[in-house]
Amino acid sequence: IWCEANGKGVIYSFVIFHRSFHPYYDDKIPYTVALVELDEGPRVMGHIEAKAGQDYQVGSVVTANFKKINKKNELLYFQLECGED
Repeated sequence: IWCEANGKGVIYSFVIFHRSFHPYYDDKIPYTVALVELDEGPRVMGHIEAKAGQDYQVGSVVTANFKKINKKNELLYFQLECGED
């Protein structure tokens, strides 16, 4: 059964990578990949993009977005909700 998700959720777990596993991340080291539990229940993985000075932890509220990284690929990433820091 498919259902539409609103893109909001909370960080369930995360890891900080100190090595790039895709050319897109070569200039972004270290970067964070999180397992996010969406409001609807499923868990998905995506990159966390935080503004300078924003801190995140397990339980932080995030919103999903997509970024086109080349002609063929879009990347799922999450941003902290306003007021989360």
